[in-house]
Amino acid sequence: MNVHLFFVKINQICAKYYREVKIMTKLTISLFIITISFIGVFAQKPQQKTKSSEEIEVAKPINPDEYKDWQKIETKCFSIYAPKELKQKKVKCIDSAFCDDFVSENLVLGVDINVDAGYATFEKEYPSYSEKYIWIDGAFAWIWSYEDKGEYKYNSGVIYRFREDSNYRIGVYLYSKDTNIKEMAEKIFRSIKFNYKPTAKTK
Repeated sequence: MNVHLFFVKINQICAKYYREVKIMTKLTISLFIITISFIGVFAQKPQQKTKSSEEIEVAKPINPDEYKDWQKIETKCFSIYAPKELKQKKVKCIDSAFCDDFVSENLVLGVDINVDAGYATFEKEYPSYSEKYIWIDGAFAWIWSYEDKGEYKYNSGVIYRFREDSNYRIGVYLYSKDTNIKEMAEKIFRSIKFNYKPTAKTK
């Protein structure tokens, strides 16, 4: 083999090796970029969609004509509308500023003014559970509803809290034996009108 052919052969081998190294380098860089991308995606914490208080619906003033066939229940703290069929039934309060029930053959409307007024807990796991948040007459209202297996199948409730004192709570609850009262409950809950806004000094 003469010298010229020898160097030609060497150049061909080097060129082939260079092309292979170049391809492998590109593949390595691509794999590195893809790996980093996947790590970045899976390392991110799930984004929780939360609403600020400014994004929550503010209830409009009620139209009295919508409640003309209902009764107006008055307490020291607030007034609220309810179906006329509900009759007051005194109950024994435990650590409450005020508590009362209004009952009919099918419905029970409960009122509880108490820092420990009840709210939905494990019921949130029920398939039928739903909830919403809304500002009503200056109070932050958490409204929920669900179906249960007890005597009262349909259950709805609301907790009202105030900017001035978030520990002060008013609970209103509606239970029905055999009628879905979700819309009726919200109509009741939206009708509340506070006579004063509780604060740490007035509770």
